[in-house]
Amino acid sequence: MSLYSKKLHVKKPNNQIQTANLYTDKNDVGSNYLTLNDNNNIVYAPLMNNGDIDCKVNKNNKIFKVCSFVNGKATINFTKRGTHDNITEYYPQIFTVPDNVHFVKIVFTSSSRDSIIGLGNCSISEIVKVTPNKTYTCQYSECVDVSNKYHKVDVTIYFASLKFTTHYFANDRRWIYSSDSFSIFWYVNGFTPKYSAD
Repeated sequence: MSLYSKKLHVKKPNNQIQTANLYTDKNDVGSNYLTLNDNNNIVYAPLMNNGDIDCKVNKNNKIFKVCSFVNGKATINFTKRGTHDNITEYYPQIFTVPDNVHFVKIVFTSSSRDSIIGLGNCSISEIVKVTPNKTYTCQYSECVDVSNKYHKVDVTIYFASLKFTTHYFANDRRWIYSSDSFSIFWYVNGFTPKYSAD
């Protein structure tokens, strides 16, 4: 990420100073941004309908506010710990919430090679309220039921004390987990979450 060495400082009428990150690559700030020139260095600040910096910008007859932080994504890779009674557990991983971020989206997807049977894909996608700069534990486990023709895989995701579950079917156990993906997307604001991690 092309984070600029300086920040944008906005002084409010009550003398409170708000600070926003600046970026040297506009690909990092999305399609809606404010362009600034700092001693011939072109830098960008992301704009959102509900940005958290009280600096309003009229763009194409629409009012936007500067956002202090770019939305981002982290991919969590789990290492297998062991299997017992068809339950496979993975070592917990940690995720530290970036500064100014108040929401994360917990996303799990599986794309089994057996999707031709119509049962090979599943997903979890949930918005969770978090605390900026706080570290949370993520855990993953899977339970495989081999009692029928297809392997039923029950997936459990923990984020802090929150538990999310889903399942999918795989015809060949070799493809289990290898096609799974667990990611965390983070957002400054703009959501009404169903869950809170605190």
